[in-house]
Amino acid sequence: MKKVFFIVGLFALLMLGACTKVGFEGDILGEWELDVFGKEVIMTVTEQGFVTFEAIFDNPDFAFTYGGTSHSGMVGIEIYYKGFAYTLHGNISDNSATMQGFVREGVVNAGGPVVGNWLAFKLP
Repeated sequence: MKKVFFIVGLFALLMLGACTKVGFEGDILGEWELDVFGKEVIMTVTEQGFVTFEAIFDNPDFAFTYGGTSHSGMVGIEIYYKGFAYTLHGNISDNSATMQGFVREGVVNAGGPVVGNWLAFKLP
């Protein structure tokens, strides 16, 4: 009887896991005009995975370290600006044409105070 309950419970967990929506379904690959710290910089998303992405900047004052998305369209981008760590928290629009949010000093795990806002437009 214990085996039956175990198998039924395991099957239920597997079915629940199969129905869970995790990744972002939009397309953020390409060039973005990013306005942050009063600067306009081009961020090029070079690879987009299920929940993470890679990018590069055209300005040597900016360095990309991590990018992540959620199924609900939230985005987190860890960057260095002039040697200091910041995290851009925000949302991606429904059609993946804009991103916007707030800037927190530090990285996600050790984030500090909010120090500004950011906005990005996908270039054609």
